[in-house]
Amino acid sequence: MQTNAQYIFKDLKRVIGYVYDYNEKNLYIYGSSIYVINAQLTPQKIVDKDGDYINYMTLIDRQSFDFTQFDIRVSSGVIIQLIYIEQLNYILFNTDDRQDQICIYDVSTQQQILTLSGVKQNSLDNKNIIQVQYDESSIRYVMFLDTEGTFYLSSIDPKLPFQSFVKISEFTDGQETIQKFSYDNITNDVFIYSDKQIYKFDFNLLGNQYQPILNEPQSLFVQIPINNMQNDYLIVNKYNVIQRYTEQKVKFEFALSNQNQIVEIKYNQSKDILILAFSDSILFYQQYQYNRNNNLISNIYKLDIIQFQQFITDSVVITCDSKILHLNIEKGVIIKEIQYNSTQLVTSFTFNSNQDLIIIGFSDCQLLQYNLISQEYFLYNTTQQGPLLTQIIKIQLIENLDKQQYAYAISNGALLIKIDIQKKNVISQIDLRLLANENSQIRLAHFLIDFTYQRYIFSFSGQKKAYIYNYSNNKLEQNLILPKIKIDSFTIEQGLIFIQCSFQINLFILDTKIEFLTAIKKDFITDRITSFKLITKNVIAILFLDKLELLMIKGTKFNILAQQSYGYPQFLSYKFDSQKNIVNILCLHQNGIVENNYNLDIFNKDSISGCSALISSQDNEFIQQELTYISPKQTEVITDTIIQFNRALIGGGLRIVQTDQNKLQLPLFFPFYHNVLENIAEIYGNDSASYLQNIIIKNNNQINEYLFKFYKNVINAPNNFQNEYQRYAQIQQFRSGGLIDFGIYIVDEQNRYLSFSKEKLKQGNYPEDIDFELRNLQISINQLDSNKNLINGQQIIDFNQYDSIDQTFQLNNLQILGPLKSVQYFSINSTIYRSSVNKLPVLLSIQFRKCQIGEIIQNINTLQICNQCLNGTYQLSDPQALYQQSLQEKKDINRCFNCPESAIMCQGSTIKLKNGYWRKSNTTDEIIACNSMINSCQAENPNSINYCSDGYIGPICEQCDILGDNFISYMFQEFSSKNLNTHKHVTI
Repeated sequence: MQTNAQYIFKDLKRVIGYVYDYNEKNLYIYGSSIYVINAQLTPQKIVDKDGDYINYMTLIDRQSFDFTQFDIRVSSGVIIQLIYIEQLNYILFNTDDRQDQICIYDVSTQQQILTLSGVKQNSLDNKNIIQVQYDESSIRYVMFLDTEGTFYLSSIDPKLPFQSFVKISEFTDGQETIQKFSYDNITNDVFIYSDKQIYKFDFNLLGNQYQPILNEPQSLFVQIPINNMQNDYLIVNKYNVIQRYTEQKVKFEFALSNQNQIVEIKYNQSKDILILAFSDSILFYQQYQYNRNNNLISNIYKLDIIQFQQFITDSVVITCDSKILHLNIEKGVIIKEIQYNSTQLVTSFTFNSNQDLIIIGFSDCQLLQYNLISQEYFLYNTTQQGPLLTQIIKIQLIENLDKQQYAYAISNGALLIKIDIQKKNVISQIDLRLLANENSQIRLAHFLIDFTYQRYIFSFSGQKKAYIYNYSNNKLEQNLILPKIKIDSFTIEQGLIFIQCSFQINLFILDTKIEFLTAIKKDFITDRITSFKLITKNVIAILFLDKLELLMIKGTKFNILAQQSYGYPQFLSYKFDSQKNIVNILCLHQNGIVENNYNLDIFNKDSISGCSALISSQDNEFIQQELTYISPKQTEVITDTIIQFNRALIGGGLRIVQTDQNKLQLPLFFPFYHNVLENIAEIYGNDSASYLQNIIIKNNNQINEYLFKFYKNVINAPNNFQNEYQRYAQIQQFRSGGLIDFGIYIVDEQNRYLSFSKEKLKQGNYPEDIDFELRNLQISINQLDSNKNLINGQQIIDFNQYDSIDQTFQLNNLQILGPLKSVQYFSINSTIYRSSVNKLPVLLSIQFRKCQIGEIIQNINTLQICNQCLNGTYQLSDPQALYQQSLQEKKDINRCFNCPESAIMCQGSTIKLKNGYWRKSNTTDEIIACNSMINSCQAENPNSINYCSDGYIGPICEQCDILGDNFISYMFQEFSSKNLNTHKHVTI
C-alpha cells in the first residue's frame, strides 16, 4: 500500500536535506532543526537549535532518538563533505569556510583529534580540497585531492602521523579543471578526472618500499623426526649455539666456539647425519640422533678448504669458486667435482623427488643436468641471443606416473624452454613476449604453469597485469590485475592463484575462466608480509615482519581468527587435524619458538559480543548463575545490589571490561567487597574481576645452584630502575652458562592465581573470547644490554608452557651468559600489563660468579661460559689458570678429563675411587693402586677415613694405626717407592 502525506514545518527555517533510515524506517529532514517521520507517518521534532546548526554536530540514537551534541565552532561553516568511519567511530568533514582543511572528530570522546590539510608554501596559500575519500581497506588513512591537482594520503591515527602526496604536473598550467578522483582498492590504482583527461597513477608511490637490512635476524633450522608423533627442531643462532625445540621446550644442544659462523644446516634422516656448513668447511655428524638418544658421542668428519656457498641437496653443494661438489656425507669426502665458468652464476636449481637428479640454471641461460647415481652430467645448449644478458630464473620439474620426466626452464628474457630429461634434448623454445605481443626488450618477472587447464600465466617487469595464455588452443585469455608492480610471490595452490606483494594478497579461483575471489589487504605503510601458508581451502596463515595472523576466508570476505606479535617469525611447520578441526602452527621468531593450536569450530559458532547488563535489586534473582559484564559508568547500579553464589569462568560475580584502549578505568568502590561475595570463578576473579594484574616468580631450581629472591616492590632494586619497574627478582652466585628455572604465577586483583585447563584450551572448549584471552597470554624475558649478555632458549612463553597442576608458566631451560664477576639486568614482561592497572614490568638482576673448580672456561662470542664437567668427566685445576695456560702454551688442556678406570664416578671436581685405590687428597688425580693382599684401601666404604679401613693409616693405607688415630685425626707420611703403581689419568 502506498500512502501520500503532506507536512508543513513552519519552524524549519532552512532545509538542507533528508535521509531515509531503511533499518528503522524513519525519514530524517534536517536543516535549522531536525524532524523525524516514523513508519506510522507521525512527525516529531528531535533537535531545535534555533538556526545554530553551524556550531554543533548532533548524533542521534536511531531507536530512542536520544541525541548527543558536541561543539564544532572551531570548524565553522556549512559542511560540504561528511564521512563516518564506523570501525574507528570517527567523523571526517570539511566546511565551506575552511575548504583547505579536514576536521576529524572522535565520537567516543566528543573531541576534535586531528586536522588535515595539504602542503602550503606560505600562510596565504590556501589549497581548497575538492574531494575526500575513505576506503575501508586502508583503515588508518584518508585520501583527498586539492584544486591544484595534488593527491594526498594522510594518517588519521594521531599516534602514527604520516602524510605523502603526488602532484600531477599537467595541472600546473591551469588549462584543465580538476573534477574528482576514484580509487581501485584491488589494483591500487588512483584515477584523477579533469574536464579533458583521465590520469592514472600507482597508489603504491605514496608508501615507503621496504628494503631488507644487513643486520636483519636470520635463523637456520632443521627438522629431526623422532617418531610418528614427534618432530624436534635444531636451531642455530648467530653465536654458533645449537638449540633443540622438543616437546614444547627449547633446550641447549651444543655450541661451537672455535669455528666460523654456521651458514647452513642440513639433516639427512635416512642416514641420520647432521651437516653443518661454514664458509670454509663442512662438518658431518654421523648417527647424530641415535648417539644422542644413547648418550654417545658422534663421529665427526670435516671437509676443509672449500668456499661454501649453498646446498642444492644434502650431498650436493655450490662453492664460491664456481664448483659443484657431489659429496659422500658418510665419509665427508668429495665424490665428483664439476667446474663451471667463472663468469657464470648459478641462478636457479631443482631436483627430483628421489634427490638423485638435479638441474641447474646459470646466468647465461645454460642448463646443466647431473645424475647422482651415474655421476654423469649433461649441458644443454640453451643460450639466448639478444642485446641484454638473460638468466634462468625458474626451473619446474614434471614427474609423470608413466615415469616420463620433463622440465620447464624460464629465463628473464621470456624464453620458455622445455626439455626431455631422459632423452637429454630440448623439445621446444618459446618466446613469451611474442605470445603477449610485447616489446622485445621487456623482462619477464613471474611465470606459472596451470597444468589443469593447460595455461601459461606470466607477468613482465614494470607492469601491473599478468597474461594468461592457453597453450592447448594457442589463445590469449583475459589478464589478471596485480596489486603492485613488484610482486613477491606468484603461486597456485588448492585450486587458487595467489598473487602476493608486501602488503596485499590477491586470490583468484582457478577454473575454465579465472575469477577474482578476494583481496587480503593490510596497511601498506607499516605491514610487511614475508610469507603465507594455505592451511585449508579457506584458512590462511600470514607472517609479517612483526606478527602472525590466522585468517578465515568466507566467500569474498575474510575474518582475522588470531593475531600475535613476534619479531621476524618464520614457519617451522603447520598441520591441520580434519577430525578435530584444529590447526597447529609452529613458528620460530626472534626471541624463541611459539606453538599454537587453533580450534576452527569456535570461529564458526554464532556469538554475541559487545553487550552490557544493568543490574538492580529488583532483577537480582534473574542474574543468578550468570556472568555479568559492566562498564565503569554503571557503578551506581552495582553498589546497592547483592551479587552472591554465582559461578562463571572469569568474574564469578561480575567483570569490568576495558572500553578505553589506553587505560583500564576501575569504578569507585571496586571490587565491591561488601555486596559482591561468595562467588566462584573457574579461571580467575572469584567475585569481582577486571583483568589479570601481575606476575609472581618462584625459583624451581632444585639443585640450589644460585640464590634467588623475589620482591613485590622495588625497594631493594637499584635506584635508577625504580621508576621503570614495579617488582624485583634477584639472582646471586649464578654460573655463566647456567640455566634458570622459574615458575611464574599470573594473578588477579586479589592475588588469586590464574588457573585453567591447558588440554581444554588446546581442544577449543572455552568460549571464543576467553579462548582468545588465554591464547594471547605471554611472558617474555629480554636483555637490557644485549652487548654484555646473551640468552639462549625460549624467551617468550605462552599457554603451551603452562602447568595446569602447579598453576605456573614454566620459564626454564633458559641459558644465560654474562661477564664473570658482574651484575647484569633483564626485564620480565607480560601481555597482561596491556590491560592491568600497573603497566610496569619486573626487573631481574643476575650476579655472575667466577668459574669454580670442576668447570672450564669457554668463549661464546665475546662472553665466557663456565662449562661444568658432566657425569663421567672431571677437572681439578683452577679454571682461570687453566684457561690462561692453554692460551699461552697453545695446548689442548682446557677441557674436562674422562673418568679413570680406578674411579666409580666422576663429575665436576668430584672423583669417587673404587676399593683398592688411594690418593693423597681430593685435589689431586694422582691415583695409586693399593696392595690387594692387605685390602686396606676401602674408598667405597662410607665409614673409611682418607680411603683407609679401620686400623690403617698413611699412604696407600699400609701403616697400622697403632695409636688408634684413624678416626681421630688425619695422619699420613710423605714417601716414595719404586714399586708403587701410579694411575695418572690419560686422555683418550
